[in-house]
Amino acid sequence: MIWLFWISFGILVYHLIGYPMILALLSIGKREKRVEVTQYPRITVLCPAYNEADVIERKIKSFHELDYPKDRIDMIVISDDSTDGTNEIVERYTGTNVSLVVQKPRQGKVAGHNLVEPTLKCDFVVSTDANSIFHPQAMKELLSSMLASDRIGVVGGKLTLEKNNQADSGEGVYWEYESFLKKISSKVYTINCANGSIFMIRRNLFKQLPVSAIDDFERTLMALKAGYIGKFNDRARVTEKTTTKPREEFSRKVRIISREWKSLFRHPSLLNPFKFPAVSWILISHKVIRWLFFLYVIGMTISLNVVFVSSLMNGFSSLWQWFYSLFAVGLDIILLTGSFEFHLENRGNGVKIFKPAAYFFTMFYASLMAFVSYLRGKANPMWKTVR
Repeated sequence: MIWLFWISFGILVYHLIGYPMILALLSIGKREKRVEVTQYPRITVLCPAYNEADVIERKIKSFHELDYPKDRIDMIVISDDSTDGTNEIVERYTGTNVSLVVQKPRQGKVAGHNLVEPTLKCDFVVSTDANSIFHPQAMKELLSSMLASDRIGVVGGKLTLEKNNQADSGEGVYWEYESFLKKISSKVYTINCANGSIFMIRRNLFKQLPVSAIDDFERTLMALKAGYIGKFNDRARVTEKTTTKPREEFSRKVRIISREWKSLFRHPSLLNPFKFPAVSWILISHKVIRWLFFLYVIGMTISLNVVFVSSLMNGFSSLWQWFYSLFAVGLDIILLTGSFEFHLENRGNGVKIFKPAAYFFTMFYASLMAFVSYLRGKANPMWKTVR
């Protein structure tokens, strides 16, 4: 039974430490090529929004503050049948280079993109979230990476999370880790997923998608399949407020991961190491192993507790039995306290010191429920704000 522990533990160590180390070593001496922007191609920014009255005005103002010629860029706010005054706020800014399209009935982000796609007359499309506030240089930075090579089809920017007064849910640390992986993966060859809060894609690659698709992931997969590569520019920044509770991230993670499973298996050839050696390695190491996080946790928990019970019965006859038993107790405590905090937060309470355990439990539980949702054929295309 102990072999199950070492296989599960080994895969997690590879995913969290081994894979980043390999990428980091391969990236040594490599620099991302960027060009100075002297010409200004036509850009259309797509900003889906559902009940974003709290942030949409700030979003539009950050768009107007972009360092980019106003006659070469426009933004379409696609309101997904918002009911909180979002439409009225956007209407106050229309008539310049901001326009409003209302999608009725509510169908989700990708359906909104599909709705406006036939009308787009631009060179590049930028997809962004309503609560992601642009840094003034964000557009030029995306373009400086995109124009570096005709092989580049997608460029992702960096999301920075601003902490609230309370401790955050752990999502800020996660996004810093993700940004680090994308940066070194981009240097080595390509990213496997853009960032939904801000990414640029060539107009010829921006096509209709199934409404169940996850926008930033599937569009990157389509670009890779078409022979393009994706790059990451950490100077193309947007900021968002971080969440404060791991439970706030749970439903979002389940929805995203279950849809990413569907997106990947619409493009199974990308997992073929003979056809796409680098891409398949990056996808499996970065994405697939993470989506199966629950398997490794279950594998370690079962195997360690079997050894623990056996050690109790045999009186801990070796140091290895002590090691496995202590590991089992530690993992059980993390899962139990994480579950406890997860449910406490659902009632509006919580204990600060339990938040890291709650984030671990959320990752475990979300990956499990996302896999179940994928197997059952469910893929909810609707999003909710977690603020």
